[in-house]
Amino acid sequence: MTGKNTETVNATDIRIKGDWLSSSQTRRLRDMFDRSGHTARFVGGVVRNALLEETVHDLDMATDMRPQEVLQQAQRAGFKAIGTGLAHGTVTVIIDHAVYEITTLRVDMKTDGRHAQVAFTKDWREDAARRDFTMNALYADFDGMVHDPLGGYEDLQERRVRFIGQAEDRIKEDYLRILRFFRFTAQYGEGRLDETGLTACTALQGGLSGLSRERVRSEFLRLLVQSRALPVLREMFSHGLLDSVAHMVPHMNRFERWLTFERELQRPPSAMDRLGALCVLVREDADRLAIGLRLSNREKHRLADWAHPLALEGKGTRKQARLACHRAGKEGLERFVISWFLSGDGPAHEGWRDKYHMLRDWQPPVFPVKAADLLKKGLKPGPALGQTLRRLEDQWCASDFTLQRKEILDGL
Repeated sequence: MTGKNTETVNATDIRIKGDWLSSSQTRRLRDMFDRSGHTARFVGGVVRNALLEETVHDLDMATDMRPQEVLQQAQRAGFKAIGTGLAHGTVTVIIDHAVYEITTLRVDMKTDGRHAQVAFTKDWREDAARRDFTMNALYADFDGMVHDPLGGYEDLQERRVRFIGQAEDRIKEDYLRILRFFRFTAQYGEGRLDETGLTACTALQGGLSGLSRERVRSEFLRLLVQSRALPVLREMFSHGLLDSVAHMVPHMNRFERWLTFERELQRPPSAMDRLGALCVLVREDADRLAIGLRLSNREKHRLADWAHPLALEGKGTRKQARLACHRAGKEGLERFVISWFLSGDGPAHEGWRDKYHMLRDWQPPVFPVKAADLLKKGLKPGPALGQTLRRLEDQWCASDFTLQRKEILDGL
């Protein structure tokens, strides 16, 4: 690879700020690179989000220093350094709990749609050219000055998610970029989807079948909770991409109605609830999605709730709502909202809203009688003991949880 170091290519007059940039940990890391004579810059999401004045999560960096030297220099400086991906050039450096993922500039030599064989370079433009979208190929030095080798800043300002170079080439390097295109558009984009990217994703969607279900699951669930998920999902559906993701049969109008529920009830977006609203009418739908997206057991059970609403209605009583939520367990309030939605009543329905606000502030009580209490009363261990315990709990529930422990035991 080229030895040319395009250290000043496309430097801008734009600067970013952030506590993470001015922190003592970052200053110490800068000192390490200054002493070495090498260059390091923040890259990708950290720069993108800083420019958008959004929360910065991961401190990813690129450097012209080779990975083994990064490891040695960091350890010499007294930092914790881990060769998390030395073959791909990545070293994790931890300074007083601040975590920096530092990757040597690189180019992809060979890709198979999932993995890449890389070679290291000193050319920042070559490193930028191997990334997915222009808005992710923005760099910032330790002074906060933004370096923009591929025009990503303008795309970011226009909220335009655009592949670097030829969209088909970027997708064939890693087919997960199809889902990332839609997720990034739902998260950062405005207006219509980039036509070139959409055309390429549609044409190459068959490559999704070669990805691990875990990677597909992670990216798709992240897409579901974005602010512009609805228009993006409509585009994916119209181009056949939802079927490629997990053989989904989407119900877009129902999904849109669920978003209204979320907004009216001021509930944070839940990927499982949005997936349930989008796709689950019967238990078989939930089971199919659980397999197709490799959902955890907890996620699978939550999705199945969409096929089994609580036996409630808007004109029911508060007592009935408390009993149903108690029997539903720790997911009681969530199942209540799903049941409300599936009833067909809107978020303004007074009966449902009254019970919802009551349940939101209600602390479900704990049945005050234990098996040990019945043994002390002379009951013998065995099936009859369990049956008696359940009968007493039913009586307690029927009292709207008002019976006290002594009253329950005295009634034996």
